[in-house]
Parts: sequence; structure tokens; C-alpha cells
Amino acid sequence: MAPGFSSGNYAVETKVLATLWTLGTPETFCSVSDRFDMAKSTLHGVFIDTCMAICNVRQQFMTMPNTAAEMSDVSHGSVKKTGFPGVIGAIDGTHISIPGPTEHQSSYINYT
Repeated sequence: MAPGFSSGNYAVETKVLATLWTLGTPETFCSVSDRFDMAKSTLHGVFIDTCMAICNVRQQFMTMPNTAAEMSDVSHGSVKKTGFPGVIGAIDGTHISIPGPTEHQSSYINYT
């Protein structure tokens, strides 16, 4: 836990969601703490703790090619699949198919 901060009695899911919201939006700590009904200092402690926990397990879930041969294989696969050269890794490659809304379809963005 971050020194001098209490991460409170929040569920792990709430802590992870608050951290991901903070990382994924341009919102301030003040607005995120309001959204998740936490004090700013608590959110800060939760944020630090959760980021450290993610860093501690990152190698189980995120890997990068280590050798020139692995880099070449990944790069060739990327060119073949996407036409984008020089890639040896990607982040946020999740795709969940969701049908677009019937109204305001131009606002719907499907990241693939």
C-alpha cells in the first residue's frame, strides 16, 4: 500500500474499476473520486496499490518477443494480418463484438 494512504474497505472490483477509469479517461482524481464515492487520498492509494499489483503479475499476461527471430516472426505476422510493418507487440487487442445501436449509428465505434 502507498505510504500514508488507506485504500479503505472497498471491494477489489471497485478498486480495479476506479484504477482503470483513472487510467482510461482524461478525468481528474477529484472527478473519479466523486464517481466512485472515495476520498481523493483513498483513490490515490487505491490507484498506486492496483498499479503495483498489475506490475507484479504483468509477466504472466504480457510478453514481448526477446530474440531477433521472435521479433521477426511477430513483425511478419503483423504485416501479413494488418499490413502495418515494424510491429513487434500490441496492447489493447481485445475485440468484443457488440451490435451497433439503431439510433445514432455514426456515433458507434467498433475497435478491432
